[in-house]
Amino acid sequence: KGYSQRVLTIEAIIHRFLRQHANETPQIISLGAGSDSAFFRFSEGQSCTLSAMKKVRWLELDLPGVARRKIAAIRGNIPLQAH
Repeated sequence: KGYSQRVLTIEAIIHRFLRQHANETPQIISLGAGSDSAFFRFSEGQSCTLSAMKKVRWLELDLPGVARRKIAAIRGNIPLQAH
């Protein structure tokens, strides 16, 4: 329950931020992103419009080992590679 509430809360904050900066090039920096998949949900249009996501700069930062595991998971998943 705690994890899903955190996801919903963070996504609501991102939605509000993107709406407030719709005429700009917003940047989202995710510190300690881990296996979070928000970028993929947003870029597929599940969490906002695709036209809005085309302007967003999204940066995820994490520990090297965590980042390597995420990169490996993305490389092993053809649909994710399209992003």
